[in-house]
Amino acid sequence: MGYYETTANHWARYAFLHASMVTFNEIVNEGAAALASHKKAKQKRNHTPCTVTPEAESEAANNSGASQPEAEAEPDKMATTSTTTKDTTKIWTVAEYWDYVDLLLCKIRDTAVAKEQTTKGHKKFMEA
Repeated sequence: MGYYETTANHWARYAFLHASMVTFNEIVNEGAAALASHKKAKQKRNHTPCTVTPEAESEAANNSGASQPEAEAEPDKMATTSTTTKDTTKIWTVAEYWDYVDLLLCKIRDTAVAKEQTTKGHKKFMEA
């Protein structure tokens, strides 16, 4: 059986993976908390009891033939668009750790290539 010597490069990679795992776990926890609060708020909006007072019933009966003002007839457009637009923030799960690491490495490589001034330097980073 062979023996592998752990070098400084190995330790640097271990440190990178450890730091990225700690950061990733924080991101996952924040995403889970945000998702839970979003679901709770959505349930609260959907389960708000609708109470009708006797005064409102009699007023509705009296105004059944009259047209409503335009502001009351149409729902608020801002409220409609805010609930139907999708949030572009990614909610990470624990199973996506290696995708997160790949994304980090791509961003690091892109930053390094952007800072490199020579064509030879660009190729060096693209081959890695």
